[in-house]
Amino acid sequence: MDPLIVDVYEGDGAKNWNALASAGAPWSGAIIKATQGTYYSGGTWFGGQWRLVELAGAHSARTDWLRGAYHYIDVVQSPDAQAEFFLKALARAGGFGPRDVFVVDVERAGQRTSVTARQVIDCVSRFVERIRQLTGKWVMLYGGSWLYDLGITDRMGCRWLYIARYTETLPAQVYQRIGWDLASLALWQYCGLSGGGKVDSLLHGYPSTTPIGPMDISALVLKGGASALIAG
Repeated sequence: MDPLIVDVYEGDGAKNWNALASAGAPWSGAIIKATQGTYYSGGTWFGGQWRLVELAGAHSARTDWLRGAYHYIDVVQSPDAQAEFFLKALARAGGFGPRDVFVVDVERAGQRTSVTARQVIDCVSRFVERIRQLTGKWVMLYGGSWLYDLGITDRMGCRWLYIARYTETLPAQVYQRIGWDLASLALWQYCGLSGGGKVDSLLHGYPSTTPIGPMDISALVLKGGASALIAG
């Protein structure tokens, strides 16, 4: 089975990361919401969870353990200011290391209805460029249906794609129609949670919940796994 990564935000509360790491394969790490726009950071919740995810991997001596942070972009705000806001949140939480990954979340929810494809491309591209300038790290793109609706096929400076698709399979057209290919597909979020914690979809072979409770789950489908993702 592919390595499985969970992702959480402040509304999910605190998690027992030691238990997840100790459960062993396929459970292989977590990606945590750090910031949104220039007006939200996970504060003490993010700082605590960010450190605990790292410690869980260290305590269990996991060499395949992945830790990631994501920024939910507001495409009408300054991308430079958002990049710096994200990195300041990470600094307050203890900083980041060479094995940590960054994600820019590009979704319709919370965006202005009049946003154009050009605005999205320009904002995300500059955010990614600024993160690269300041840290030397690549940023992974989380996106899908909104990019398709806007007709965006530009990769916006991102090296890898992280896509949500809560169905039995992930048809190639889902990522190809937004300008990506299988070789650049890193994560498939196959299990998402809706109101009341209800699992949207139960899939072939993959679990629908985790050893520490229900949350969003993604399969790391990139050839080479976490090592390839970190290296890129």
